[in-house]
Order: sequence, then structure tokens, then C-alpha cells
Amino acid sequence: MNNFTDEQILVLKNEWLGFGCFVLKDDLNTSDHAEIDKWIMDLLSKKSRSKEDEYVVHCINHACTSDIPFKATASIRAELLSIVRMKIKDPDWRRFPL
Repeated sequence: MNNFTDEQILVLKNEWLGFGCFVLKDDLNTSDHAEIDKWIMDLLSKKSRSKEDEYVVHCINHACTSDIPFKATASIRAELLSIVRMKIKDPDWRRFPL
């Protein structure tokens, strides 16, 4: 289930490459930032994404949106990092267990 078109994903990949460092900059736990970056790029490179994956893509999209003041996206950035860290730790982890 892909809610984002291939073109939108390509734009989002470019936005992450440009803005991802800003999304990560407020996070004090810097030891896993390279792993988070790789996980996000891998997710955005998938041809097909689950509903759970699409939610993470939605979070990435909002976290990288320059139309919203950076302070206003703090909670979505924190949620994104929390989800990605859980997914790295356990790829089968779900926000809402089945």
C-alpha cells in the first residue's frame, strides 16, 4: 500500500538528504544517527510499503517540511526517531500490535 507516488518519494529522498541533518540535530543521542539515516533511506527506496511504513514516510515528510516552523515539528521529529529506533532494534515491532 503506497500512499506516496514514486515521484513524491524521490522528492522526499532529496528533502531527507538536504534536511535530515536538521531533523537529527536536536536529538542528543547522536550515536545512532548514521544508522537512522540509512534506515530511512532504505525505507524510502522500497518499492512497496506497508501501512506501518507509510505512517513513517508521512512522519518523514512532515519532519522535512520547510513550510512549517521548525519548532512546530519537534513532536513529529521525536516520534519519527522513536519509531525508527524501535524498528532498527526489532524490525517486526509495530506501533499498534495486531
